[in-house]
Amino acid sequence: MWQPAFWILIGDWAIRIVFSIRVIMRRRSVGTSLAWLLIILLIPFFGTLIYLLLGENRLGYKRARWAAQLLDQYQFWRSRQSAYAIETDSSLHSDPAQLARMIHAASNALPLKGNKLKLLHHSDGVFSAMISDIDQARFSCDLEYYIWEVGGQADELAARLAEAARRGVQCRILVDAVGSRGFLRSQQAAALRAAGVQIHAALPVGLMRAFLYRFDLRLHRKIFVIDHAIGYVGSQNMADPMLFKRGAGFGKWVDAMVRITGPAVDALAMVFVEDWQFETSHNPTPRNFESI
Repeated sequence: MWQPAFWILIGDWAIRIVFSIRVIMRRRSVGTSLAWLLIILLIPFFGTLIYLLLGENRLGYKRARWAAQLLDQYQFWRSRQSAYAIETDSSLHSDPAQLARMIHAASNALPLKGNKLKLLHHSDGVFSAMISDIDQARFSCDLEYYIWEVGGQADELAARLAEAARRGVQCRILVDAVGSRGFLRSQQAAALRAAGVQIHAALPVGLMRAFLYRFDLRLHRKIFVIDHAIGYVGSQNMADPMLFKRGAGFGKWVDAMVRITGPAVDALAMVFVEDWQFETSHNPTPRNFESI
């Protein structure tokens, strides 16, 4: 009679071979493929488990098909930005030209001309500018952040956002389910919802989902769009740097944001609306984005 240890050994190697073939069939770079093959072949059982958790960009097959459907819906929106696109000459070797070509290769987007940018390198200036624009907002405030931390200047911005919602401005907040989990459970989030602000968590996590989806793939955007006319983008999360992670022994967080007016705001608005629809809808249908 075969010993259980023998069947465990057979099962282990069968799993290693199957996942080794899977790694090869993914046709990634040689270095990446070799690294995963070493992990799978040299670490019994746990190597395969590590690959299942971290080895593939898995957000679900349904989400992948859904994303492809949404992409088609945004073609008109993308095409109307082409009037402002700056073509990059492949013979140019300046840093901006090379960066533009890298961005185009990665996202199929070209730089847009006709924008006015203001660099905000101090958190007080960032919050003051955002709050001022919220107070003057006429029809929409769309915010998309990885981290939303309750406290300090972020509370003042949230209060102004609630006031804007009460006067009829459509206010939507999309935050990462992990990075902003404290905010999502807070009284502040409840108060914002009560005022009419729509709040949604992106990329939810759970014990079972960890084996089906990549739990470490997070929403890291920091985008704020007002009336589709003013945009903010940069590195600062919706958190007061004077308070953020101070209890963990960190110093004051240093970030920067850019306030934008011009055609690039249209691109930021498209990113937000696409992400919002992707995370909040379950039956994607064509929409008339020409009017947005």
